[in-house]
Amino acid sequence: MLEAKQIEFEVIAEKDNKVLGWISKDTLHELQSEPESDPIENMKWATKITKVSAKTLKKILDQPFIKKELDMENGGYVRYAPISGSPWKFQSKKFKKFVDEHPQYFVKGRF
Repeated sequence: MLEAKQIEFEVIAEKDNKVLGWISKDTLHELQSEPESDPIENMKWATKITKVSAKTLKKILDQPFIKKELDMENGGYVRYAPISGSPWKFQSKKFKKFVDEHPQYFVKGRF
């Protein structure tokens, strides 16, 4: 017969504003010390790394061949704003890599 193992628990733990439930102190410590894998950034950040205005960047990212690759709905790493005024979101590491690999796209007046 198996013996019950006694584990110390923390109260309800949260990560990224989501309740995880009851977890052990060891697990809580691991989650709290785990680095963010790919932070999400906004349009202001994206304009800074591409060196183009938000209006120009939106035109560039709306090109069908670029949108097909980058749109999160297709497994990419940019959340396109569905309506005007909605925030755009970028997975920072992946988008930065795309910008570094395709500098020719981010020239004002190209599209």
